[in-house]
Amino acid sequence: MKKNNKGFVLVETLVVSVAIAAIFSVIYTNIVPVLGEYEKVEPYDDLDTKYIAHWMRMLVIKQGNNKLSVELGKLSPNSNNYFEIKKNKKETTEEKRFQEITNKCNQYFTNSYTCINFFKQFNITKFYIVPYNISGLTGNAGFKKQVKDDFGDYPGLQGYVDSLPKYNKGSKATNYYRIIVEVERNNDLKNSEDNYTTYATVEVNERVKNYINR
Repeated sequence: MKKNNKGFVLVETLVVSVAIAAIFSVIYTNIVPVLGEYEKVEPYDDLDTKYIAHWMRMLVIKQGNNKLSVELGKLSPNSNNYFEIKKNKKETTEEKRFQEITNKCNQYFTNSYTCINFFKQFNITKFYIVPYNISGLTGNAGFKKQVKDDFGDYPGLQGYVDSLPKYNKGSKATNYYRIIVEVERNNDLKNSEDNYTTYATVEVNERVKNYINR
């Protein structure tokens, strides 16, 4: 007499289906958030933008003048001061967008041509020098407050600044300042309208003021 295995096969199929569903559920709940977090931080501290930040640090060290040294002197660890140069995206012509960059390059750097060329060549839209530990800059005039007031397109620069750790001078007492850059990048796979921004930070040794004053 032939046994009827249809019931057993049905139960087996259901068990396997439930097991597969459970596996996919675990993958979804654990992997998808990780992918989302990766997409969020993907434009942060990539190699190209880190390289640009490095060359802006060299510009400060090699081409900064006495006026810039005075500005850096205001960036004490407990102050809310910061130094900025940024492109005005709201202006209609490229010349007007670069007006602040041109003015501050002329004012704070010995070779203004090199400074302006760096901003244009690297397509830097925002450049900041801030105290080493930016986590304390939360007052009404502080850097983090300014970022939140001016640039509400989260995550953007605000998201990047919020993602930075609490830098503690400690054993790194000589690393007194931080440079932060925002760079506008062209997406080669899309139209120019789909440009995106990347961000990076580098440390600047406090002896930079001594180099500038030479």
